Amino acid sequence: MVNGTMSSDLGQCRGEESCICYLLTRAKMNRMKSYRIAIEPVDDVYTGLLAASPKLSSAGFLAVRATIDLAKRGREILGKLRAFLIRESRDSQWPGTVLLANQAATVFRFSICPESVEILQRSANRLYEWQQPDLPEDLGLLRADGTPWLISITHESEAYVIAADQELQWLKGEVPGLGPLIPEDIGDLT
Repeated sequence: MVNGTMSSDLGQCRGEESCICYLLTRAKMNRMKSYRIAIEPVDDVYTGLLAASPKLSSAGFLAVRATIDLAKRGREILGKLRAFLIRESRDSQWPGTVLLANQAATVFRFSICPESVEILQRSANRLYEWQQPDLPEDLGLLRADGTPWLISITHESEAYVIAADQELQWLKGEVPGLGPLIPEDIGDLT
């Protein structure tokens, strides 16, 4: 655990629904595989991932930690996304992250549609740019059933795609530069 975030040290996960090990195990049970994005998606790959997201996602999320002031730019982006807001909540966990005890963040869940995707595309040029203090952090994308297919832990420079074989092949076809960034199924980490 680094800075209260579950990442590479998955042995400490105890079944919390947002822990990576829980999500990866659930993905296995749903015939999905978990893929670590080995190299950060930037430029066309980043915008392509977002452009493809309305076919796989119904919602996205971003987190703002209470312990780090969000810059004006980040507040402006949240203001633009407010038109698509589904829910704003104080949470100590979200897909990929579990904060230490007594810590919380505001998690913004918003609808994924062409307009919200455009805001995300214009707001950053790379996935790991979604970090405080400049921007909200940990951009993630959720399916209609609430399960994530894209998880990022931006301050750790980690990201994962959780997908069925057909979804991943479709995604690689839609975003040609993505293929080399995802080397292989990382398997069950529990």
